[in-house]
Amino acid sequence: LAPDEIKQRVSDQTFTYKSATGHAGRLQFKGEYAWVNFADFNINGKWRVEGSAVCFVMRAPTPDACTEFRAVGDALHMKRITGEVVRLDSK
Repeated sequence: LAPDEIKQRVSDQTFTYKSATGHAGRLQFKGEYAWVNFADFNINGKWRVEGSAVCFVMRAPTPDACTEFRAVGDALHMKRITGEVVRLDSK
């Protein structure tokens, strides 16, 4: 995906996903901020697009990280920092 297309598809959107271990995740983009909720893990901070990745600058102690986004048809997929690829479902 081109950077502008990623921005268009995720801006002001909320997504849910499920990991291979069955844990549910939630990813919300609102303005320049993002919230990530996964199992008992909750963080937030700013986000930006670099190439085909979304980069997160989260509050400590979480390190900054970039993750690839891809489209398969109309479906949006994200490569988690663990390397697992998950499908993002619009909420």
